[in-house]
Amino acid sequence: GSGLYDAALQALRSGEIQNHDTQLDSTFGNKLYLESRLIPLTMKESQGELMVVMHDVSLYKKAEIQLQRFNQTLEEKVEQRTQQLEAAMLAKDEFLASMSHELRTPLTTIIGNGEILGESPLTEDQRNLLIAMDLSSNNLLSLINDILDLSKIEADKFEIDYAPFDLTVLLEEVGQMFSVPARDSGLAFEINQQTTPSHQIWGDGRRIGQILINLIGNAIKFTEKGRVAVTSWVDDSLYFSVEDSGIGITPEVIKRLFTPFVQADNSISRRYGGTGLGLHISQSLAKTMEGHI
Repeated sequence: GSGLYDAALQALRSGEIQNHDTQLDSTFGNKLYLESRLIPLTMKESQGELMVVMHDVSLYKKAEIQLQRFNQTLEEKVEQRTQQLEAAMLAKDEFLASMSHELRTPLTTIIGNGEILGESPLTEDQRNLLIAMDLSSNNLLSLINDILDLSKIEADKFEIDYAPFDLTVLLEEVGQMFSVPARDSGLAFEINQQTTPSHQIWGDGRRIGQILINLIGNAIKFTEKGRVAVTSWVDDSLYFSVEDSGIGITPEVIKRLFTPFVQADNSISRRYGGTGLGLHISQSLAKTMEGHI
């Protein structure tokens, strides 16, 4: 072909070896792929001698073409699958947002009306029913919030709202929240603030409070007698510890402690309730805030 002829002329004129790829159609309808190496030998005026070495690389080229087609098909399938997953994730987010609104609104009404009803004269049986209704409503609301938080974490859409907050006020609010449940459970409940900063702390106080609420709630839930103690201190970072005299946990179970929807064993779920989401969400929150549990 003209391409091979041009390469031959270039080799003779320059005196340098030239390489050329040629594609031919055979008489059997197949394509042939040749690699040519044109080596100039002598050159006298307008005449010269040239050695051409050809290699049939048809098998290699055909395999290369098939591989390119396979990769292209694979990329198209991956792109299609990615779009399907993104669409499914968007649909799930929209569903959860809608579910959140549809469930939270009546639940908030039930909880609010229950609080109002609790201020009126009730018989002992009626008050026990009201307490059970309030506990169930708050547990359901907590479950909805956990599922929504998990969805945001999986979608990498969990936002941290950094702002100055007062550590002392945060611990006082947490203490007020759990003092009555701890007392009703016959537990000693302590909050020890070893370091009182002279200034506000920069961080997401609401999310830090969410982690503490989960850890303290677990401590009270799994402790039948004794104490629950919360300690905070400031060194190069902000630290919290939550200790209890509860049922404890084996080293084997600790390995899967932060796995979503997993609890120590099935008897834990039957006896104490819960979904196994709280610790996973707490750990994810801590990591998002560049901390750890």
